[in-house]
Amino acid sequence: MSGKVKVVIGAPCSGKSTYIKKVRGPDDVVVDFDSLAKALGSMVSHRSTGDIREVAFAVREAAIRRIFQGLKSDAYIIDTNPKQESMTLYRNRRVEFVLIDPGLEVCLERARERSKGTVEKIMQWYQSPPAVIQEMNLMPANVDDVMLHSAQRILERSSVGSPFRFKRIVTGK
Repeated sequence: MSGKVKVVIGAPCSGKSTYIKKVRGPDDVVVDFDSLAKALGSMVSHRSTGDIREVAFAVREAAIRRIFQGLKSDAYIIDTNPKQESMTLYRNRRVEFVLIDPGLEVCLERARERSKGTVEKIMQWYQSPPAVIQEMNLMPANVDDVMLHSAQRILERSSVGSPFRFKRIVTGK
């Protein structure tokens, strides 16, 4: 039996890593760029630079290739904003996407604990969401959706003819 591959997407500070920590099994594989960079010597939790960043991306790519060769356990890949090349790979492998979406306001509040450029990255993500979200009509929450955040809500949705399965998770603070 082969494990499932879940690609977790969401804006910076949306809670992607936190979600995975809560739902993963003890043998599940997690590909998280920030964790890889820390393991390779980064002194910062997010936004590593230079050689550490370059090596972390190479390790990430190798890990993803290995996952798609087949694992018994499930695997989680954090991909904040999947590029077209990644989307082609995901399409061919029938992954499940998990959108973590607490909304713009919550992400901006959480960004206070991060580096200066994080707010700009959050704004960019909400102004131009990943194509896969738009493709499946799963637009992220925005400031007008703040009422949704009073309780956790899970929306599961499949698209006819699509190789993707989606789960949208909207969380409060």
